[in-house]
Amino acid sequence: MLANIYLHELDCYVGKLIAVSKKGKERSRTPEYMRTTLRASRLNKMIEQENDPEVRGKLLDQKKVLQRHTLEIPSRDQHDPTLRRLKYGRYADDFVLGAICPKSEAEEIYRKIETFLQEERNLKTSPAKSGLKHNTEIIRFLGYDITIQNTDRVVKLIIKGQHGKQRTLKAQITLKVPEAKMKSFAEKNRYGSWETGQAIHRPLLMQIRAVEMASLYSAEMRGFAQYYARADNFSSLSRLRPSKNGQTGSIFLPKMWTALVQFDGNGFAL
Repeated sequence: MLANIYLHELDCYVGKLIAVSKKGKERSRTPEYMRTTLRASRLNKMIEQENDPEVRGKLLDQKKVLQRHTLEIPSRDQHDPTLRRLKYGRYADDFVLGAICPKSEAEEIYRKIETFLQEERNLKTSPAKSGLKHNTEIIRFLGYDITIQNTDRVVKLIIKGQHGKQRTLKAQITLKVPEAKMKSFAEKNRYGSWETGQAIHRPLLMQIRAVEMASLYSAEMRGFAQYYARADNFSSLSRLRPSKNGQTGSIFLPKMWTALVQFDGNGFAL
């Protein structure tokens, strides 16, 4: 709460930078992509008007070649000089900015914010946690890894009544659970070797009931899983399940055997 009050002026200052930095509506199409789609559009009209099956077939083949080519070339100019964007996110005293601009402009924004914090708030940025990174690099923020995902996945669509294909997940911002965080969590709670999956015995758990052990594991995992609930690779947390590497089995089986020995005629004393 105190950080939010103290850094409210920073939020307002960055808001002004965002307003000043915003230019253009969207990235422009690349010339090659425009030429290719224009040729494909002309072929569509020719195909609709052609009655000769043989000629029509040749035109369709040409169209397919052009469509495949559009999936291999950039559709937008990643260095469009007319487009500028600045995004900002803060939690307590940690904040991150994303900018679409040349490196020189990003450095200028960084210097302005650094100067504002020193002069207006009497704060200094941490050299270890601050700096500029390209979108091909991973950014660690609040325990998440922020990355830009690009894949060659193609989906079939109907665009303006025409069947076609379109690329997906190009320049998609994703949040991921860092593998180092999962490994550290597994080692801290003795879930077993992260590399080999070999279980690690936890003798102290032999002193409690099986139900209490299950509750303990659930509590440990719940907090970690809830924190990383927004991660795009949330399913990777399944590697932390103790039952996957034999951790629960190595503890529950001895407990169940002890229960068999302690059978008193009224039930199993778990």
